[in-house]
Amino acid sequence: MKTWLMMGLPAVLTVALTGCFDNKKIDCSDPDGLSLIQGIVSEATEKAIKRETDEPLSSIRASVEGLGMSIADVRTAKTDPNSTKIFCEANLEVKIPAKTKQDAQASLDAMELEETVDNILENHGFEQSSTSADIYKIGISYNLQPTDDGQKVYAQLEDGSPQAGLADLLGWAVSKNKIVKEQLEIQRAAIEEEARAAKEQAEHEAQLKKEAAELAAAERAQMDAQISQAKAAYKRAVNEINEIWNSLDAETQDALREEQRAVNKEREAACKAESIANGGTQDEKEVYRLMCEVAALNGRKEYLFYNYF
Repeated sequence: MKTWLMMGLPAVLTVALTGCFDNKKIDCSDPDGLSLIQGIVSEATEKAIKRETDEPLSSIRASVEGLGMSIADVRTAKTDPNSTKIFCEANLEVKIPAKTKQDAQASLDAMELEETVDNILENHGFEQSSTSADIYKIGISYNLQPTDDGQKVYAQLEDGSPQAGLADLLGWAVSKNKIVKEQLEIQRAAIEEEARAAKEQAEHEAQLKKEAAELAAAERAQMDAQISQAKAAYKRAVNEINEIWNSLDAETQDALREEQRAVNKEREAACKAESIANGGTQDEKEVYRLMCEVAALNGRKEYLFYNYF
């Protein structure tokens, strides 16, 4: 639905049949004249609503006809001795049905607007009556003039735009069902979109968890393989140096025994310290320590082989 334009509408000129005026004069309180002014306001309000909504004309007209419209505090502003036209001022009083106010407010609430029915009317120059919370009034200026034959009266609304405020209010009211339905559809679509997004997010997170688990499993398998290889290499290195040691004669073994014990102790301490300094996980440290010992054992093996065989 379009935003209701808060602006004045052009003054409207109309004509209606009336009683005969013998003196071709008319006063500002003439019933036919006042009825015409009310008709001008009603017609202009209908047209304003129709421009801003696609609601059926019958619904628009019924909403306008439901207003309790009257003209009070009529004053003669100016007369012209050379003309039968009279210029008038008055207050247009409008009684807004409770359901109309409720429907308009429901539309405003559905659109999540902070405005109220009273705000709308006040923004268009209406004041709430001190006698009733459902009656609002606005000052208007108009002129009346009988035809020369006294058979018709012309009425023209000059200043004041009551139709703008009334069209604004009634536009919200007659469009309530459409607005509420549209907003419910928007909310439903938003909920569905939120649910879809949540589902996609959950699926994405599940996929990430799956990939993370697969990666962790692959890394675990790779680390297990590295540990297994490091342990096998360490065992091989120990067996090989033991084989070299056992090949030495007893006298050489006795001569080298204390040295060998010191070498073993130094190797173990150095490799443990280096593995800690190298950082990483406990498994990575263990692999580093084992391979460090393998390198040291192989070095010691070669030393014994080239020096004592």
